Amino acid sequence: MVSPMPREYESTHPWITFHHQTRQPKLDLKLGEAFSKCQQLAGTPLRPATADALASLYLAKGVHATTAIEGNTLD
Repeated sequence: MVSPMPREYESTHPWITFHHQTRQPKLDLKLGEAFSKCQQLAGTPLRPATADALASLYLAKGVHATTAIEGNTLD
């Protein structure tokens, strides 16, 4: 087995580790399946009107969330 290339954080932040021990194999399978479905949907082309509507919606949601974090709810 070929070892992966070292990552920069491993030399600059050696205390950070990413080890996962599963105790629920079925949950891991479901999470993997959900991730796979999200990846498939992420590449789905949209009609221009739908893409514009979604972009406007999520821009508005982002502005609302950002101002809420700062204490203004814009209501």
